[in-house]
Amino acid sequence: MKFSSNVIEKCLETQQASEQIAQIFKGTHFWDDRMLVRDLRDKSRDQRVRIGYIVTKLVTHIFGNYVLQRVINLVTDQQLKHEILESIAALQDQL
Repeated sequence: MKFSSNVIEKCLETQQASEQIAQIFKGTHFWDDRMLVRDLRDKSRDQRVRIGYIVTKLVTHIFGNYVLQRVINLVTDQQLKHEILESIAALQDQL
């Protein structure tokens, strides 16, 4: 598991990473996560719900939190960064 988070962190160092991260969080990436679509169903395109879901999965995962930290540092869309941080703050009592 730790190895896979290292791989993802390395992938986030590419030039396209910031744009692809934004697309994944916003639901505009051409290849969507099947688990996310399955779990959220018709709400999988609702940006706020989607961001909350992804953040919850990452922040509660033993190594996902490292990936989330990297994501926060890479996101250039300030509105998206704000929504990610709001989602984390909403989970504060659970952390």
